[in-house]
Amino acid sequence: MICSPFIFFKKNNANTLLVKILDDTRQIGQYIALYYFIYFSNTLRFLINFAFLAALDKVLALLVLISLPLYYICASRSFKKLEHYSNKEREKFDILSNSIINKLSNIKTIKSFGKEDMFSKHFEIELDDWYKEERKIKIWQEINMIVKNFISKAKTTDSYAI
Repeated sequence: MICSPFIFFKKNNANTLLVKILDDTRQIGQYIALYYFIYFSNTLRFLINFAFLAALDKVLALLVLISLPLYYICASRSFKKLEHYSNKEREKFDILSNSIINKLSNIKTIKSFGKEDMFSKHFEIELDDWYKEERKIKIWQEINMIVKNFISKAKTTDSYAI
């Protein structure tokens, strides 16, 4: 970022850069900390379950194997939506953060002109805009969990059907 051209810093104020740095750092940290563990444990669990199921019933094992592309398609589509809404939420959060800093740094001027109501309403609108995007993220996270749980429960039910 330091090597970015000067125009980059003119377009992005300090708060925008701070939000991006902190959020990116948090996401990278979570990814590094969890990715390999989750990938390894899920792969190991799948292989053990599939081997056990194949030993019991080959047709049922094939049915489970056929359901994997369905899971992949559903998950990839919902993750794309989640990524889209996450980017929009980040933009709204940036606007909200800048608004808070702007209002706090100009609080004396706002109070001296008696414009508290106007700025409060403007802040409420920005807060509502951010909240709408945050809610969309939560909805798509739940959809991802429902799809994941449905497919994993269906696989478990298939194995109990034996």
